[in-house]
Amino acid sequence: MDIDKFETLYRDCFDLNDNVKSCGRQKCKELITFLGAEYGNAETGKMNVAKIVDLHRALSQDTKQ
Repeated sequence: MDIDKFETLYRDCFDLNDNVKSCGRQKCKELITFLGAEYGNAETGKMNVAKIVDLHRALSQDTKQ
């Protein structure tokens, strides 16, 4: 996974406290498309927020070590 791209897409959709921003459906679709169907529905833009935030936190921990 391209972690830099994920971070960019994540920051388009989430604020620094991991809350969903009012970014628009298209940004959510881009993030879901990048991550895959288990992270939401790319057609509707409905994200699996908890799963995406968990992934972000896990990757953030990996990069700190």
